[in-house]
Amino acid sequence: MAKAIDSLVTPQTHPDPTILCTLDVSEALEDLQGEWSARDPRESWVALSRGPRGEHFVVEDVGGRKCGAFVDIGSTRNFISRDCVDRLCLKDRVQRLSRPVASTSANKESMMVEDYVKDVVCTFSYPGGEINHKISFLVSDELPFDMLLGMYYLKVAKPQFDWDKKVLKHELPSGRTVRLAKYKASRYGLYEFVVMPFGLCNAPGTFQHTMNRIFHDYLDKFVVVYLDDILIFSRSVEEHAQHVDTVLSLLWQHKYKINSEKCEFGRTRILYLGHEVSVDGIRPEDAKVASIRDWPRPQSVTEVRSFLGMCGYYRNFVKNDSTITSPLADLTRLDTPWDWTDECEAAFKRLKHALTHHEVLMVADPQRPFIVTTDASQYGIGAVLAQQEGKKLRPIEYMSKKMPSKKLAKSTYERELYALYKALVHWRHYLLGRFFYLRTDHQTLKWIKTQPILSDALKCWIEVIDQYDFKLDYLKGEYNKFADALSRRADYLGALIYEFGLSEDVIRSLEEAYKEDPITMDIINKLQAKDKATTDEFVMVDGLLFLEKAGFKRLVVPSREPLRSLFLGECHDAIGHFGYKKTSANLVQRFWWPNMLDDVKKYVETCQVCRRNKPRTQAPLGLLKPLPIPAGPGQSISMDFMDTLVTSKNGKRHIFIIVDRFTKYARLIAMPETARTEHVIKLFMDNWVRDVGLPKTIVSDRDVRFTSEMWKKAAEQMGSQLQMTSGNHLEANGQAEQMNRVVQHLLRHYIKPSQDDWDEKLPLIASLYNNAEHSTTGVNPNQLHLGWKPRSALDFLLPENRTAATPLNLASSMRNCCSRLSNISRNLKKP
Repeated sequence: MAKAIDSLVTPQTHPDPTILCTLDVSEALEDLQGEWSARDPRESWVALSRGPRGEHFVVEDVGGRKCGAFVDIGSTRNFISRDCVDRLCLKDRVQRLSRPVASTSANKESMMVEDYVKDVVCTFSYPGGEINHKISFLVSDELPFDMLLGMYYLKVAKPQFDWDKKVLKHELPSGRTVRLAKYKASRYGLYEFVVMPFGLCNAPGTFQHTMNRIFHDYLDKFVVVYLDDILIFSRSVEEHAQHVDTVLSLLWQHKYKINSEKCEFGRTRILYLGHEVSVDGIRPEDAKVASIRDWPRPQSVTEVRSFLGMCGYYRNFVKNDSTITSPLADLTRLDTPWDWTDECEAAFKRLKHALTHHEVLMVADPQRPFIVTTDASQYGIGAVLAQQEGKKLRPIEYMSKKMPSKKLAKSTYERELYALYKALVHWRHYLLGRFFYLRTDHQTLKWIKTQPILSDALKCWIEVIDQYDFKLDYLKGEYNKFADALSRRADYLGALIYEFGLSEDVIRSLEEAYKEDPITMDIINKLQAKDKATTDEFVMVDGLLFLEKAGFKRLVVPSREPLRSLFLGECHDAIGHFGYKKTSANLVQRFWWPNMLDDVKKYVETCQVCRRNKPRTQAPLGLLKPLPIPAGPGQSISMDFMDTLVTSKNGKRHIFIIVDRFTKYARLIAMPETARTEHVIKLFMDNWVRDVGLPKTIVSDRDVRFTSEMWKKAAEQMGSQLQMTSGNHLEANGQAEQMNRVVQHLLRHYIKPSQDDWDEKLPLIASLYNNAEHSTTGVNPNQLHLGWKPRSALDFLLPENRTAATPLNLASSMRNCCSRLSNISRNLKKP
């Protein structure tokens, strides 16, 4: 008996936080518990031998073909059906009997047999392996199944079984057709099982069939059964009590008993088949996730298969699972030699990260329409089944597959259609017979039925697609992050930050890894020996090793790949997927290990999200004539309008971008598509002039709002000179155009799949940009704009890593600021 899901009950305070049973549920089940506890469980054993018989059969292999065979202790011959003879290609071996043989079946009907087949090699599966037997059969035209094995088979097979089964788990009574296959000979006589024991071939299937037959009228209505795991789900407390009583009554009626110590009632959060099911949705079991997180690097093909098998069970939680695992899957091929490359290492880390930072999947609601989003690349296909929950689009399941052939991968049209075909077939049980929405970033799929010439494969796919009722919506590729991006949670700011510090698991892993790394162990030993050279550079704080220089502490990370990968992810993934220089700057300020910058370069180069989302850049050809360098902050700005192509739920579509050309400080302002010149002027006054002041020059393109008389008059009143670029030369306003690309890149990581919340993410995007070190100035824009460096989430990662504040007077502060500005001016003038 398993646990019940109660979505309408609010958990109450309980001494044990792991038990989520509510007071209402306990009271509702109290009478039910008393009633069933009063029954004598031995009553079910009295009539056990008279209980329902399970139909058990064995599966055998003949020439590589599977067929089913019933075992009958009353039969003195072995029989095979004529259809089975044809299917096994045994026609040439059939011989005629010298005279017909009459056989009488259990229902007293006579059956005449004239043919037989001799010495058929049959392979039987046993718990200890496989056994081959040569068996002769009489060929029957009336046998309703493949084979019937009688006493002769049992005499030849001589089956052996283990008596070391002290608990009869399934308690399925053994029918007359199966008992003889479970005899055990001993010096005290011949014994047999009267219930289903462990280890019999096809025993799980027989038991599952019996459970389905018992709960047939209630399956998927309020009960789900997998072998001996029974899950009861209800919408109210009263309904739950009725459902539990019904299930217990059925088990009692069919002479089954349950272990009360393994039963849990009235839960709002349960563990079922390796998953945690709650009112919030479905997620992998924490214990399984922990084992994946701590999985060591595979050293052989067998270990790779074991790791992929473990991860494959939870592949529904990972976007583009097949693309991520492709390098590891290639290692398991027979024609591929063992070679653990950097690509395999990156795939191993990325798969572990995706599975340990999974999304909570929503339980499908048949009353709501489904939304299917598909995407394809030359490496594989990806799809997401989702439903709308309020204003949010929540995933139900992810699906991905590796591209089956290079020929298919070359055609964009064919691979997009293949992704659609595979997604519909995979979720056939959800989608067939109901209307749903289909989203894709390939517009030509709208015209799949109008193509004059189609290959046979495309015709087959279209024939299957025509069975479904859906509306096809085009979704621009750069915003199709739901199916296109790898597993990333936009609301997740890092695996390591926990209550403004390192989590206990990470600290424990660091302490354990220090003992395994010879470099860190040597440093720790020298610290304990009071070695002066070592104590001048390193220090131990609460069990953690730090490199200390100029009063600034950097955490020493030992040589354990999961730890280094996590810290690299914190300084790259969690702050916007910036490039090598910004990631290195964040890492160098907080961590240290040998060859750290080389690891940063490899990590950034192998980041799949960056490779898929970031455009390739190339310096423009020809002689460049840059704009004059501003003399100081706030004197010259660049501005532009960026079209997001999506109208947010607040009615915004464009982004008004303003960048200080000296400090690189930027403001991002959302505005409607129809904003007129007077509205733009008001936005500029409220968001820039009020805080920064009036600029001397304004660089912009020739948008109609910038060329209007109203804008020119406003600039004249502010004393600002307008510098407009020439037509069709966007590079002239390179500062604003480059900022457009940065905003697009950052938004792709943080917007929802519906994309209508991009304006709510603008403050976060602006903060990420302004707090990242700029490659031109060498410091972050916020530090130049404000005169001090704002703290970020990474600064709370290591609370000890804070230098003591040095008292400064106003004069020294002014000198530092002027010195910094002069350094920036020199950096801007560098070619």
